[in-house]
Amino acid sequence: MREMPKQPTFGQTLLEKAYQMVLRGWSVIPLRGMSDPAKPKAPALSSWKVYQTYPPRFSELCDWFLEQGYGAIGVVLGRVSGIVVIDIDKPEIETAFKLALPHLANTFTVRSGNRKLPHYYYTLPKGLDAPARTGQGIEFRSDGQYVVAPTIQIGDAEWRIENGFAPYTLTKSDLSAIYAFLGLYTRKATEKPEKTPLKRQIATTPVTTKLPVEEHLTPDGLRRWYIENARIYGRNNALFAGGCYARDLGWSYSQISGVLLSLHVTQPPNGDHPPETTSDRMDEGRRTLDSVFKRPANIRKRREKPQAGLPNAVRERLMQLGLDNAARVLDGLILAGVCVGDLFTASDAYALLAPMGIGRNTVYVALGSQLENGQTVFPVSVMPEATIPLPPHPHHPGANADKDKNTLPTQCLSGRETKAGKNRGRPIRRFIMPSNAALCERLAVRDMGSDAISADALRSPSAYRLALHQSLIARAPNQYGRAWQASRLGVHIKTIRRYDKRAGVSAVPQFNSQPVTWRNCDKVCKDNIEYGLFITDETGKRHPAKKGMARKLLADKHRLTLHRQQANYYHLPQTERVIDEPSVKPPPPTDAVDKVVDAPDYQHRWLQALERAMSRVSIDPATDNTPPIPTSIPHKSALVRGISQPYPKADKVKIGDGLSQYVLPLDNPKRGDKKRLPNYSSSADTADFGADERACAERLYWGLRRINPDKSITKKLAKSWVCTYGVEAIDRHLEILKRKTDVRNPAGYLRTLLRIDAKQRARN
Repeated sequence: MREMPKQPTFGQTLLEKAYQMVLRGWSVIPLRGMSDPAKPKAPALSSWKVYQTYPPRFSELCDWFLEQGYGAIGVVLGRVSGIVVIDIDKPEIETAFKLALPHLANTFTVRSGNRKLPHYYYTLPKGLDAPARTGQGIEFRSDGQYVVAPTIQIGDAEWRIENGFAPYTLTKSDLSAIYAFLGLYTRKATEKPEKTPLKRQIATTPVTTKLPVEEHLTPDGLRRWYIENARIYGRNNALFAGGCYARDLGWSYSQISGVLLSLHVTQPPNGDHPPETTSDRMDEGRRTLDSVFKRPANIRKRREKPQAGLPNAVRERLMQLGLDNAARVLDGLILAGVCVGDLFTASDAYALLAPMGIGRNTVYVALGSQLENGQTVFPVSVMPEATIPLPPHPHHPGANADKDKNTLPTQCLSGRETKAGKNRGRPIRRFIMPSNAALCERLAVRDMGSDAISADALRSPSAYRLALHQSLIARAPNQYGRAWQASRLGVHIKTIRRYDKRAGVSAVPQFNSQPVTWRNCDKVCKDNIEYGLFITDETGKRHPAKKGMARKLLADKHRLTLHRQQANYYHLPQTERVIDEPSVKPPPPTDAVDKVVDAPDYQHRWLQALERAMSRVSIDPATDNTPPIPTSIPHKSALVRGISQPYPKADKVKIGDGLSQYVLPLDNPKRGDKKRLPNYSSSADTADFGADERACAERLYWGLRRINPDKSITKKLAKSWVCTYGVEAIDRHLEILKRKTDVRNPAGYLRTLLRIDAKQRARN
């Protein structure tokens, strides 16, 4: 009796699917599956970092799915697999994505098993950097991330293939369009539009001799503040700073000791510390609080007027140290009306400086910059504002990690939202606006005045240096050496020359002259040519200041004058001003506190970025108004003729009478190339192109692409070669080319062989 074939087990099925993905070039990892229903999509391995660089071996696949019995497969994304995925979690975003980027929606698509929403797969070409991005309801997944593989079933959820096309190959323009679309759903644009700028906080804070009424500090907030700062600055420093802060708010000694002493005793040290008893720790804490109350309470006051502009000496020294971003941010904060001693965060600074053209990265780099002696340009506040501590949890008043669910998270918002009751990241860093005197002391310079800088000059480091250079020449025209001007701004001498040209600075050469006679000829003229030194005769003609030349001219009865070039005299004509005043002048410093700058419209900016990115995506529709065909899959007419290989990536798509022709950019011909073949494009279109010729053109095209895709030809050019040289010559020389192993340019080598063969046949 004939035996029935055995059905493959679940592990064998997963092994076959995983092996097929590895053969396709994808790197895979095992997932927990139904062995862990709480986290079925979590990696089954303790560490899968090695598979972000190399795909797994077949022995590892057998161990995962046959021996260990893992129940699902995950595809590792990024450079190792050459693919990236757009994961959409909201139906309305799927509709918006198809309307905004229709050509990117026509790719390999997998419908997720949980939300029944698409995963769009794309091929990542070499040389294109595509970091991962996250928004609300949409994610662009790349290096260091994974997705559940297609055709995988976990319980009742199945990740089925919805669109079986080959993954669309991304271009730089497509990637810009994707990032612009994700920007419409970033947390910055949706969660924080109502954040109060720093100006409004300063304007609403009254300047009075009493403590502000809205400053309140709860015991739970003080405990939480102590724990966070003790990990950074040490237990004793945190106890002293927290005691001073609570003392300034009116707390008594007994209140502070009742809240912090028991916590101070149990707080572990940051590093190696000799063991101490409980009584020793308690005595140390009491001594620290005693030192707190030996000092009178301090009332924090705000200055009514902002400080003057940043001193020129501070600007120059910062630029010499390569901290031009710090100088621009300092000038921008002063123009925005920030006073000395004001506390602000990095987000507050960016909200104030964004209208001036200063980017987010510039702000963060400037706030974290350090001087040569290790001091920071912007001091960090040890004591945060009293509004930061949150009220205690109603069910767990002593839990330090419990926080209000309605409070916005303070960490870098990447990934999914942090659930309530979890630690929301590092504490917010608040920076203190330094004074001009403090900056001069740290940089070891003297405050000799400040030039007025407009907000338009802060848009870039080049514009900032140009404005300072122009201000110096306009304020004090004089003789300046170019080397001194370059060192003043921390640039090269050639850069100063470009600044002079852009700002319209006039440089008048200056010389120190003296007559040359037989008496001083040997003394003032040398045997070698010296830079900046020359002699002139009575007609004004210049000659090298060499001793032999001077003697010869003196013997010919010429009256000579020696000229030694000095520093040029620089001045700025009043009628020549290249840098115009900004159309919208910033408010005067005295009224800056009373005015508020609205936060930038991130939604509008991302829409503009999406329009710019889409304008660079070149897709030509068909002549019959059919939808565009993805460049990574064959045309339907190619499938009818039995051609299943994908077409090469192209810049534009054109649908003709025959196969779809993908036009690739060709290099310009070399100059001086006298022997050129005529243009065969017209002959190829009008010639009688039969089935044999078409098959030969396909063999020629794909044969060259398999050898070297970067040095291939288009299908249209392949048809032209077939019409010109014939099927027999093409096949014969193509076989010769395939036997070669050291040909870098197969198309050029084959064309040379065909030309030589054509010339020999013409001679015979």
